[in-house]
Amino acid sequence: MTNFNTDIKQQAIELDGGPAMSFDSGPAAEQRSQQTAEAAKAQFKSQTHSDVFGLNSPGGGAAPIIGATALLAAKYPTHAAEKNDRKSRFETRLVLFITLALTALIVYGWTQWGKINFRASFDFVYNSGLIGGILMLLTLLYAIRKRVKLLKKLGGMEGWYYFHLIGGVIGPVIVIFHTSFSLKSVNSTMAFVAMMLVVISGLVGRYIYTRIGYGLYRKIEYIRDTETALIDSLRRYPSQGVENIERRLSTFALACLAGPKDLIKLPLRFLAIRTASATCYVRASEDLSTMLRYLAQEEGWSIGIYKDLLEQEKRLLRDHINSVVDIAYVHLYERLLVRWRIIHIPLLYILFITGVAHVVAVHMY
Repeated sequence: MTNFNTDIKQQAIELDGGPAMSFDSGPAAEQRSQQTAEAAKAQFKSQTHSDVFGLNSPGGGAAPIIGATALLAAKYPTHAAEKNDRKSRFETRLVLFITLALTALIVYGWTQWGKINFRASFDFVYNSGLIGGILMLLTLLYAIRKRVKLLKKLGGMEGWYYFHLIGGVIGPVIVIFHTSFSLKSVNSTMAFVAMMLVVISGLVGRYIYTRIGYGLYRKIEYIRDTETALIDSLRRYPSQGVENIERRLSTFALACLAGPKDLIKLPLRFLAIRTASATCYVRASEDLSTMLRYLAQEEGWSIGIYKDLLEQEKRLLRDHINSVVDIAYVHLYERLLVRWRIIHIPLLYILFITGVAHVVAVHMY
């Protein structure tokens, strides 16, 4: 077999009229190619090539793609990912149910408010504002519980988190009824706008949080399975092209960890990762095609065997790249969650200040 240190692409161009490559066609040829494609792979796996080098050589180092994928997935242990997946599913359904129920209640109240007229029996507007305000104020205890060591004996963080989550939704709903679906002063308008910004920010944060945990266990299993399948398949071929493909995939996986840290630029990173994945797939597919065409010339494969093997390898390649994208998105959502906290916490302070100003104005004037 010729030395693989020569220019692979140049030899692939030269094979286009080479006598070693058979271009038989027809149903019989297609059937023969299907039956012999896997046999060709098995033959390459069992052959001993004295000129094989690099990652495919006996005793060679681990593939770059394995190390790069480990950087993406090692931070999510399997047992923790499975637990977070179940927890995220439950929380997502709970929040969705509560949100839909309260939205229906708000819509009903808005359409029927003129007929209800709670003022006839008691001062519902005032008391609802008091209850909703106190409930939102109590949700701040979650943040205090996280930071004050003396409060660690007041229950676990999970219970406080759920209280913060539910209270942060129910409190604003009560305040909406407190407004009687109208804003009559500047201070009340400012307090209401601040409250809605906090609510919207909280829902956005909740969505980002679910994207981190939801389906994480499945994604980790998927990336491991696709990696194993791709590496086992590629290493049946004694060619430097395998090493080039592995290095290209490794570079892509590492690039998924990089990117801007600014909150404004982070959403654009989703598009950039998807674009990079498409580019990686196209170039790796070209490497596959070049490598297999060269091997077809060397071994005298038919065009049917060549096409079948190329399609199989491209399918494994596509599956693995998509799995890397899924894990990269998880990593990106984590970074978004960190930046989101920088916005959400100041909004809480603004809500507290405008809420206090509204209460003082109501009782003074």
